[in-house]
Amino acid sequence: MQPHRTSNEDRSKRLISLLTPVLVQIPVEQIRRAPYAIQAEIPDAQHRGLISHAQELRAPPGSVIGRRINTVEGHTVEILIGWERLQAFLHREAFPRTKTLTIGLIDCNTAEAAFYAIEYAAKDHQASGFTSTPLLYAAAAQTALEHFGEEDQPWSIQTLANALSIARPTLSNRLRLLKGLAPKSRQLLQQGLIKPEMAKILLAEHSLERQEHLAALAAKGMMSTRALYKLGY
Repeated sequence: MQPHRTSNEDRSKRLISLLTPVLVQIPVEQIRRAPYAIQAEIPDAQHRGLISHAQELRAPPGSVIGRRINTVEGHTVEILIGWERLQAFLHREAFPRTKTLTIGLIDCNTAEAAFYAIEYAAKDHQASGFTSTPLLYAAAAQTALEHFGEEDQPWSIQTLANALSIARPTLSNRLRLLKGLAPKSRQLLQQGLIKPEMAKILLAEHSLERQEHLAALAAKGMMSTRALYKLGY
């Protein structure tokens, strides 16, 4: 059943009010970015500013919030909010040799994790002056559907919309932005290896195999947006 708009707003406000992380020291090698967390597009000048601020603070320049997990790779924490700030702190010009980090941990279920890592994080990006596009939101949402869904109990669009506290038609419309984007191209977009502008151009390539090849070149820095335009897209 689709919740009423007021119900979504009430749930969103409740989850935000419950966002009271506990600061814990975590070894760096045990931390990963939540694979379904929304990416932010950060201009070079702003990225440099984050690194400079991290150097001044000797800490990530802003909140970094995660939850406890257990993976076969040995990760015990995944970051839901603030990965960009964490990366600025660990940048080679800041503190790349740091062994442990102070992370704000919250106790949440999968639906709440999806809300914090996508819907709340998108608002956090906007408040921080980062670029957060509908295409990046769609890529994160699609990844969440696949990440949390199981073969015997897949997540539906309605399930994810409920988790994000948004209307199902709103989510459906955003997911349609990914139509025509090959799985590997979408994965590179979600991982931040290609930019939304590049992904939009790739949508014009109807051969998924060629599209993924071009996306892989772009991810390696071997294909610029301008070069792709010159191919006729």
